[in-house]
Amino acid sequence: RHGSLTASDSPRCPHAADGVRALLCVPLIVQGRETGLLVLADSATAGLPDDAPSSAASEALAISVCEHLGLALANIRLRESLREQSIRDPLTGLFNLRYMEVTLEREISRSARSGKPVGLMMLDVDLFKEFNDTFGHAGGDALLCELGVLLQSVTREGDAACRYGGDEFVVLLPESSLDITHQRAEEIRRAAKRFTIAHDGSVLSPITITAGVAAFPDHGTDMAELLRAADTARYEAKRAGGDRTQIAEPKQEYHPLRGRWRPQRSNCAEGGGGGLSDGRQSPVGFLPLSDVVGRVVDACRGASWSDTSDKLAGVFVSPTKWGRRGRT
Repeated sequence: RHGSLTASDSPRCPHAADGVRALLCVPLIVQGRETGLLVLADSATAGLPDDAPSSAASEALAISVCEHLGLALANIRLRESLREQSIRDPLTGLFNLRYMEVTLEREISRSARSGKPVGLMMLDVDLFKEFNDTFGHAGGDALLCELGVLLQSVTREGDAACRYGGDEFVVLLPESSLDITHQRAEEIRRAAKRFTIAHDGSVLSPITITAGVAAFPDHGTDMAELLRAADTARYEAKRAGGDRTQIAEPKQEYHPLRGRWRPQRSNCAEGGGGGLSDGRQSPVGFLPLSDVVGRVVDACRGASWSDTSDKLAGVFVSPTKWGRRGRT
């Protein structure tokens, strides 16, 4: 405690203003650590009233207030620290898997309401096991830390760079189209080839990364489908040699009357086409009535009644059965 609320010849604190006549500074100490400082001042412009309490009573009140205020501040900091630990990966500083799952589900629900896409990229380090075998686990950890710093530096506010597990990372880009997500993945891939990794007094060998890119709703309507699409694209890029970015194949939907799979239409895609006369989007797999009748006739030609009923059931009831029997 420095000074008092009564004018005296006590040493003045260096942070006291010129117009302050009396000053009381009480540190906020919690568990032996100083967390702040409470400053009470009696200045010429805002002095104490004539019936102000004594200096001793004021000091006792200030100390009591500081004790409660210090505990409150310590609790707030502890709560923030625990929250950061619950959503952050301790090695890379990126968001962890749990945060990624909660955020992706929220962004998919928001996108379904707004009609805006959600971009997602899944990437990993090429030949990471060989890197670990050469430089040890400490070198691998240094590499993952540097990659975490890179992802944090290139992502926008609102994006989420997450550690998926091991050397795998996921970056969420809300309200980003597939093309923009692909461009961002390429920027990250090229940047990873340029940075140097220093560890234990030496510079480690350069690395390359491979990324798979997907977007909602073109490649999935829920979190599992979207992650699977990006992961599949990443493995395809790996099989092609790595050090590249691969866009996932559009989600397929089965059309029983056509007997094959075709890409799903997206409500978030720009441009028109394929709509009904009143402007509404036509159902996926819509066929003219004449085409449907022709398929039914072909299915029934030269068959007994039992076979015919079985084939008609395949046309109107079971897409899998039609796809199998309709080609016999």
